[in-house]
Amino acid sequence: MTESAASEKHSFSESFLAALLADTTTDRQQKLEAWLSYHRIYKNRLAVDLGVHPSMISRIIKGDRAPKERIQQLVELGIPEQLLPAPSRPPGRPKGSTKRKSSSLHK
Repeated sequence: MTESAASEKHSFSESFLAALLADTTTDRQQKLEAWLSYHRIYKNRLAVDLGVHPSMISRIIKGDRAPKERIQQLVELGIPEQLLPAPSRPPGRPKGSTKRKSSSLHK
Protein backbone atom coordinates (compact mmCIF):
# COMPACT_ATOMS: atom_id res chain seq x y z
CA MET A 1 0.00 0.00 0.00
CA THR A 2 1.40 3.39 -0.93
CA GLU A 3 1.85 6.12 1.63
CA SER A 4 -0.96 8.21 0.10
CA ALA A 5 -3.34 5.21 0.08
CA ALA A 6 -2.52 4.46 3.73
CA SER A 7 -3.09 8.11 4.64
CA GLU A 8 -6.42 8.11 2.76
CA LYS A 9 -7.55 4.93 4.56
CA HIS A 10 -6.56 6.41 7.95
CA SER A 11 -8.48 9.59 7.12
CA PHE A 12 -11.56 7.59 6.13
CA SER A 13 -11.27 5.54 9.32
CA GLU A 14 -11.22 8.73 11.39
CA SER A 15 -14.25 10.01 9.46
CA PHE A 16 -16.06 6.73 10.13
CA LEU A 17 -15.34 7.03 13.87
CA ALA A 18 -16.48 10.68 13.89
CA ALA A 19 -19.74 9.69 12.17
CA LEU A 20 -20.29 6.88 14.68
CA LEU A 21 -19.72 9.18 17.64
CA ALA A 22 -22.01 11.86 16.20
CA ASP A 23 -24.89 9.41 15.67
CA THR A 24 -27.33 9.94 18.51
CA THR A 25 -29.73 7.18 17.44
CA THR A 26 -27.28 4.31 17.93
CA ASP A 27 -26.18 3.09 21.36
CA ARG A 28 -22.56 2.59 22.43
CA GLN A 29 -22.68 -1.19 21.97
CA GLN A 30 -23.94 -0.92 18.39
CA LYS A 31 -21.32 1.71 17.59
CA LEU A 32 -18.55 -0.49 18.99
CA GLU A 33 -19.79 -3.52 17.06
CA ALA A 34 -19.94 -1.44 13.86
CA TRP A 35 -16.41 -0.15 14.44
CA LEU A 36 -15.07 -3.66 15.05
CA SER A 37 -16.84 -4.97 11.97
CA TYR A 38 -15.55 -2.12 9.80
CA HIS A 39 -11.99 -2.87 10.92
CA ARG A 40 -12.51 -6.63 10.62
CA ILE A 41 -11.65 -7.18 14.25
CA TYR A 42 -13.25 -10.35 15.56
CA LYS A 43 -14.23 -11.09 19.15
CA ASN A 44 -12.37 -14.41 19.11
CA ARG A 45 -9.17 -12.64 18.08
CA LEU A 46 -9.61 -10.04 20.83
CA ALA A 47 -10.10 -12.88 23.33
CA VAL A 48 -6.83 -14.50 22.24
CA ASP A 49 -4.99 -11.15 22.39
CA LEU A 50 -6.27 -10.47 25.91
CA GLY A 51 -5.95 -14.07 27.12
CA VAL A 52 -9.62 -14.35 28.08
CA HIS A 53 -12.61 -16.44 27.03
CA PRO A 54 -14.60 -15.02 24.08
CA SER A 55 -17.62 -14.65 26.37
CA MET A 56 -15.65 -12.08 28.38
CA ILE A 57 -15.23 -9.97 25.23
CA SER A 58 -18.98 -10.20 24.59
CA ARG A 59 -19.70 -9.14 28.18
CA ILE A 60 -17.34 -6.18 27.85
CA ILE A 61 -18.95 -5.10 24.56
CA LYS A 62 -22.41 -5.36 26.12
CA GLY A 63 -21.22 -3.41 29.16
CA ASP A 64 -22.06 -6.24 31.57
CA ARG A 65 -18.42 -6.38 32.72
CA ALA A 66 -15.70 -3.83 32.18
CA PRO A 67 -12.59 -4.59 34.24
CA LYS A 68 -10.26 -1.61 34.18
CA GLU A 69 -7.26 -3.65 33.03
CA ARG A 70 -9.20 -5.22 30.13
CA ILE A 71 -10.51 -1.83 28.98
CA GLN A 72 -6.95 -0.50 29.03
CA GLN A 73 -5.72 -3.51 27.02
CA LEU A 74 -8.42 -2.90 24.39
CA VAL A 75 -7.42 0.77 24.15
CA GLU A 76 -3.79 -0.30 23.71
CA LEU A 77 -4.91 -2.55 20.84
CA GLY A 78 -6.33 0.54 19.13
CA ILE A 79 -10.01 0.38 20.01
CA PRO A 80 -11.32 3.93 20.62
CA GLU A 81 -11.90 4.51 24.33
CA GLN A 82 -15.08 6.47 23.51
CA LEU A 83 -16.69 3.26 22.23
CA LEU A 84 -15.79 1.15 25.26
CA PRO A 85 -17.83 1.01 28.47
CA ALA A 86 -16.56 2.86 31.51
CA PRO A 87 -14.42 0.61 33.72
CA SER A 88 -16.44 -1.11 36.43
CA ARG A 89 -15.74 -2.76 39.75
CA PRO A 90 -15.40 -6.54 39.76
CA PRO A 91 -18.41 -8.49 41.02
CA GLY A 92 -18.49 -9.65 44.61
CA ARG A 93 -17.72 -7.97 47.86
CA PRO A 94 -15.95 -4.62 47.85
CA LYS A 95 -12.33 -4.66 48.98
CA GLY A 96 -11.97 -4.36 52.72
CA SER A 97 -15.35 -5.85 53.53
CA THR A 98 -15.39 -8.35 56.32
CA LYS A 99 -17.24 -11.61 56.66
CA ARG A 100 -20.64 -11.50 58.22
CA LYS A 101 -20.61 -11.95 61.94
CA SER A 102 -22.09 -15.21 63.04
CA SER A 103 -25.46 -14.90 64.66
CA SER A 104 -26.23 -16.12 68.12
CA LEU A 105 -28.45 -18.84 66.58
CA HIS A 106 -25.41 -20.78 65.41
CA LYS A 107 -23.74 -21.01 68.78
